[in-house]
Amino acid sequence: MGTPRGITNKNPGNIRPGSEPWKGQIAIDDHNFCVFDTEVDGLRALAKQLLAYHDHHGLTTIRQYIDRWAPPVENDTGHYVSDVCARCMSGPDDAYDLHHAPDLDLIMKAIVHHEQGQQPYTDAQFDEAIADAYA
Repeated sequence: MGTPRGITNKNPGNIRPGSEPWKGQIAIDDHNFCVFDTEVDGLRALAKQLLAYHDHHGLTTIRQYIDRWAPPVENDTGHYVSDVCARCMSGPDDAYDLHHAPDLDLIMKAIVHHEQGQQPYTDAQFDEAIADAYA
């Protein structure tokens, strides 16, 4: 089994392009996923997307985040929610404040592990990406 697409693309959240390119987005691959210049920029995009869900859509729970992130028309959302909850050691309807960096960090790490089947990034990479997303 080869390297997961998201790791190859430096896009650990498997983000698709939006109306404007993300910071550090250098391409779009043949399956319509963003390709980033660095892992930190890919993690930053994940953080920014989650913050947008929180700030602009009023989402606060893992169930709400994942239902929007990985809708049931494309994914086994129930399994995804269960996996992220297990990794966060919380329930699907527990509230999170994504402007509290440890909450954002925890959910990001769980999403990366679910999307990639592993979580190969350092705490320093997550810290840098989160700080940049908040800036």
